Amino acid sequence: MVSAAVAIVLATDGYRRRWIILVERTDGHGWALPGGYVEPGETAADAAVRELGEATGLLLYAEDEVTWEALPARVVPDPRSSGGAWVATVPSVARLTARSRADFPALTGVEGAGRAEWIPANAYAALAGHLCTAYSGEVIAGHRALIADLLTVH
Repeated sequence: MVSAAVAIVLATDGYRRRWIILVERTDGHGWALPGGYVEPGETAADAAVRELGEATGLLLYAEDEVTWEALPARVVPDPRSSGGAWVATVPSVARLTARSRADFPALTGVEGAGRAEWIPANAYAALAGHLCTAYSGEVIAGHRALIADLLTVH
């Protein structure tokens, strides 16, 4: 089984609204958490930070006083596989706070991401509704349960 990592960046603004970074994939599969395969010799946590930077232009390192929390690995379907392949994915979560949404770090869609955005995430239904109305999009199937579970617990 292939190993992958995803970066889950949550931010809370001064009004206690929660936001999450999602990227619109250029392969047409929808919106996803920034992530990708773990390279040989790389930890899943390092891969999450690298993939976040590659997909959004945002670099959040632990030495920058950002706390990353590794969550248990999950097995998710890989949308690029027509044969129904599954990938062991290790999510890593970083939390940021800011006075307002305008103070959040800027994002740019870079490698494999046509667009990177801060999406409202107080609840999964609100997130999904926002993607649908604002971007005519949806979360890729493999990340729906992960994001929904995360927003319920955290």
